[in-house]
Formats: sequence, structure tokens, C-alpha cells
Amino acid sequence: MPEADAIPELPLFDAVQIQTHTRCNFTCKFCPHGKIPLQHGDMSEETFALVVRQLGEMGFAGDIYPYLMNEPLMDGHLAERVGALRRACPRARIWIDTNGSLATVEVLEGLAAAGASVITMEIYLPRGKVMPERYTRMHAALSDRARAVVFLYERDADATLTNRAGNVPGRPVPKTPWRLPCERPFRQIYIAYDGSLLLCCQDYRREAILGNLHEATLADLWRNEAYARVRRELLRPGRAMTLCERCDYSGRPGDMPAAVRARLSATTRLRWRAAWAKATLQDVFGNRMFLRYARSWYRRRVRGGAARREER
Repeated sequence: MPEADAIPELPLFDAVQIQTHTRCNFTCKFCPHGKIPLQHGDMSEETFALVVRQLGEMGFAGDIYPYLMNEPLMDGHLAERVGALRRACPRARIWIDTNGSLATVEVLEGLAAAGASVITMEIYLPRGKVMPERYTRMHAALSDRARAVVFLYERDADATLTNRAGNVPGRPVPKTPWRLPCERPFRQIYIAYDGSLLLCCQDYRREAILGNLHEATLADLWRNEAYARVRRELLRPGRAMTLCERCDYSGRPGDMPAAVRARLSATTRLRWRAAWAKATLQDVFGNRMFLRYARSWYRRRVRGGAARREER
């Protein structure tokens, strides 16, 4: 298999996650937060400004997630950061996922005004419970501009998700590394609070650091030998390397750059698609997410619309 950095068609990353801090106010069953020792810190203004400047100089127009392994609304400067990213990258999509516990009409309006493209409020609920009315009322009270970017979703607090690369205590680890590729190091970059580039969003223990943006540009780091080595391993039949060998994430074949996907064998592509389909069915039906998704849509669009008409 040719080296990943020798693939001339391999584009720069089209998605970036930025860890402005490391805190979360939830201890969800499916997340390592509160269960394993973590290194904590806050991103300095200098580091954040460096991220913004480099993305702006690249003319970045992909997806920007101003959070990583944390609860984004715990960042008291989030709206300011979103505004800075929007000014630097006017064509980018800025996406915020929050558990919604700290959301208010004022907070959501501020993020929308600053330039957030999508704000998903994922309300984690025990099985048998439905979304509290206050969230629907909050959504109904938003301005048209904010309501267009804020989405409410019910999520199962007891859901069985991936093992987060073996970082969730009690979740099984594959006996042998999965013989599947993974698209993440081929299309997405993960910037920790100190400027370190993590292998992916499951590297809670900072086991696989691929460089630091204080030492080189994001574009140069994306093409360095550390990334190339990871990509070479992931294009082989197996994930026999740190972090990945414990991971049970199926991957998303459709997100792999076409130039790389075409280099995989037909058998590998078929097995990968089958694993992704199985994982998707488990999430939607095994975790009873189909009914929650349908109910979220109903409460947001139908009952939320009724609440807005009532207030008018």
C-alpha cells in the first residue's frame, strides 16, 4: 500500500475540533469524563488566536467544532470565539453540540448572532422519560434567526455507544484490532487546549499526539511523518497501533476522501460498509433512538410551533 502522504490527491482536512477547555458538567454512561484520570486545562488566548489566524490564512471553508471532549457552553467566551472564527472563516460551518443544561435564550441568541451555523441541543434522558417542556418553550422563544440554527434532540442517557477507544470503563475491548480502516485521520484534525494535535476525539488520555501548532503550521503538521505513519497503518488490514487497537468505532466509509477510498480493496470496502450499517442500526434501534428522533421532531416542529403561535 502506498504511503498516505504520497497520495497526491489527499486533500487538507475539511473538519477541525478545537478544545477551548476540558470540563464537562455531566458524567454520561457512555463517556470517560468523570471515570478516568484526565489532563485538564484551558486554551490560552494566544493559542486560540493562532488557530483562528491559521484557519483564516488557509481560507478554511469546512466544518469547525469549537469544542472537543467537553461541554462547550462551559466556555464563558464561546460566543466571542465563534465570532472570531466566523470573521476569519466566513464560508465555514461552525457547529456546536451541547447537552443543553446551561442553555438559555440569551446564550443561544448570542451564539447565533456571533455566527454559529448549527447548534444541536442533545437532551440526555433516562429511558421512559421525555424532554422537559422548558426546552421546547426555550426553542419557541428564540428569534427566527436563532431558531433556524438551534435543534433539539432527545438522546438516551443509557445508550450503548462505542468504547471510546477503550476509555470507557466496563465496555469491552476487541480481542484483536478491528480489520477496518478509519476515516478520521484522513479528514479531520483535533486541536487540544495546549495546541497539541490529537489522533482523534477518542484520545482522552493524550496517547497519540501528532504535533503542536506552536511548532509548525496546521497545513505542515497535517502532512508530517506522524500523520503519514498513522494513515499507513489504517490502510493496512488492521488497527495494530496505540489507541486504535482498542477501538470499536466502525468508521464512516462515506467520509473517507474518495482518493483514499478508491485504494482500498473491494473486500475491505464491503466489510467496512457492513460494519457501519450494523453500528448505525444498533444506535437507532438498539438504543431506541428512532422513537426519540421522531418525538424530538414532533415536539420541536409541531408543539414548538403551537407554542410560538400561542405567545403571539
